[in-house]
Amino acid sequence: MKICITTKYLTFPVNVQTASKKVSLYEDGEWLFDFDCKLDMRNPNFTAYVDVSRFMGKTVELAVFPEMTVDVGMADEMALENYGHEDLRPKIHFTVPNGWNNDPNGLIRYRDKYHMFYQYNPCSTEWGNMHWGHAVSEDLLHWEHLDIAMFPDETGVMYSGCTIEDVKNVSPISKIVDRPMLVYYTAAGGKTIPSKGKFYDQRLAYSVDNGKTLIKYDGEPMLPTIEKGNRDPKVVWVEEMNRYVMVLYMIGHKYSLFSSEDLMTWTHFQDLEIADDAECPDIYPMVCDGEKLWVISGAPLRRKQCISMKVYQVGLFVLPTQYRHLYFV
Repeated sequence: MKICITTKYLTFPVNVQTASKKVSLYEDGEWLFDFDCKLDMRNPNFTAYVDVSRFMGKTVELAVFPEMTVDVGMADEMALENYGHEDLRPKIHFTVPNGWNNDPNGLIRYRDKYHMFYQYNPCSTEWGNMHWGHAVSEDLLHWEHLDIAMFPDETGVMYSGCTIEDVKNVSPISKIVDRPMLVYYTAAGGKTIPSKGKFYDQRLAYSVDNGKTLIKYDGEPMLPTIEKGNRDPKVVWVEEMNRYVMVLYMIGHKYSLFSSEDLMTWTHFQDLEIADDAECPDIYPMVCDGEKLWVISGAPLRRKQCISMKVYQVGLFVLPTQYRHLYFV
């Protein structure tokens, strides 16, 4: 099926109870984009709005595997009945207009606005096809939805990560824009057609327009694959080390720590384990009885558990020329 892209969205009828199909877009035989979608022409219970605005003006070939006939719609806006007033939509918690969201990826106040990036699937009410959604706020209560910040590509789908401001202008991106917004994310290989056979690596994106849009850094990943499934980088500045530190989930219950002076070149210096936890690390300081401690936490395998927290003394974190192992308090 050939389609000339003249609108922001292609729309697809979805039934989340049916088997998933692989939908792919090509131009002159070259891959543009693909996603998984539970298509159902007869009994759809959901309309997927797939943003194709970056392909505007292109004539694309749409293929579905396993093959089936599908009615593809086109729209410039989401037609959502009673949007914002549905009985089951939370009134306070952040929600997306349509689709699935989880894992807030990059929470940051940048310039004059708060930014929330998050894991987003526009094709279903279930997890999958991970994009980075984007919303901004001036008061952390009222949110304005912006266009999708990052789409799946030839490196895979866009898994979780973090966002920081390069306040010291130490990264090469600071030569383009002062105090740039830097985004660290996991490219999950094997999830898109051209990334078949690839594993997960850690990559960088940045913004030159005050965070409105993100540009993927054109180059090698910040960290190539170390362990199969390594993901979810979190980056912070650690004053006691005079370095940036990245915490990365590795495999099993293992997490690793890396340091950097320029936010580009990362050196491994520590491994640790957090029982039952297996993704989404965080690292942040706390003061307890007048002593500054660093907290490293992860997300549990069993979702009914609370987030585990392991606390480490900063005094055991650093030596003048090398790093000691972190110890449980």
